[in-house]
Amino acid sequence: MTKFIFIRNIKLIFIFVILFQSMSFAQDIIYKKTNDSIVCNIINVKASYISYKLFNSNDTVTYKILLDEYEFFTKQKNAEELNEVNYKINIQALKKGAYLTFQEYLNNSPSIIFDFKVVTRSDNRIALWGGKKFKIISKDNKVKQKSINKEFWGVCDGTDCYINCYNFNKHTDYSFLTREKDRAFFYSLPIKSDKKNIKNKNQDAVIAGAFLGGLVGAAIMANSGKNLKVLYLLDYKTGNYKLCGNY
Repeated sequence: MTKFIFIRNIKLIFIFVILFQSMSFAQDIIYKKTNDSIVCNIINVKASYISYKLFNSNDTVTYKILLDEYEFFTKQKNAEELNEVNYKINIQALKKGAYLTFQEYLNNSPSIIFDFKVVTRSDNRIALWGGKKFKIISKDNKVKQKSINKEFWGVCDGTDCYINCYNFNKHTDYSFLTREKDRAFFYSLPIKSDKKNIKNKNQDAVIAGAFLGGLVGAAIMANSGKNLKVLYLLDYKTGNYKLCGNY
């Protein structure tokens, strides 16, 4: 009888350890160039490949994916993020106006309805004269530029959506949102906490731009050094922004 209880307790401990390990791992995603993705636990990130194990699987093999086989990847910081509410975005015809919150964006319900235009500037012009890629200009006297720059979460022109980067990096700049079913992507200057994780891979581009000069050099330097914009993922589950890939 004692032997049976001992064996049963050993089994329970073993099951608990397995469950604890499964709960402890975070869910990472590798986005492949073939337009599909791998849900996994990333083990290591090297200059030429990523090693990973399949998430929530009995398969214990460690796989590798080469640098030229994936576009970017995202890493969860902790397992608790998996338990966040899974927001559903309203995919009906987009309504023109300004969103004050992330929830308004998800609900396709801008609370500020006003007339405006989106001005897109070229990389050459930005490199030569500075300034923003997208500028939101109000045609409504009741909506002030200060509100556009610092108070709105984002805007929609009825076709495309633009996120206000001031909300997370304090730069008064809007970025185009590439929208998908459960997430969106956008380019922005990195937030302070991400700068240390970004390797200056554009150093050669800065040198080349300075050497070539003129419009060609300006175009090269437009997205280099302090002007470097990186890709972020907007997670619809949490509303958080996550740096994509390794720079």
